[in-house]
Amino acid sequence: KALKASEAGPPAKKDAKDRGLEGQFGTGDDSPMGKCLGAVASELSRLSRALKNHPGGEKLAAVVEWGRDTVNIFKSSPDNPRWKSAPAWDLEGLGGGGGGGAGGQGGGG
Repeated sequence: KALKASEAGPPAKKDAKDRGLEGQFGTGDDSPMGKCLGAVASELSRLSRALKNHPGGEKLAAVVEWGRDTVNIFKSSPDNPRWKSAPAWDLEGLGGGGGGGAGGQGGGG
């Protein structure tokens, strides 16, 4: 005899393997991973604000903000993160010389 949905009882819980990264590590605000990612995002925000107070720091601040946004994307969607490509950057205006470019491989758009 087939059971009706009301007779079947509660759905079986998925184990961590079935729940992807969220289930294995937890990325909610109260989990250790979530707390870590939140701390990283917060520190990147502070760094970005500080960079904007220095001449030429705006481009580097944009990269830092990209990093913060990428951390937040992973925190909110660990099983299917989609991120933007890093913005172009350089250190020339900071007196450090050197240069950079659009770094990394974006996962989405």
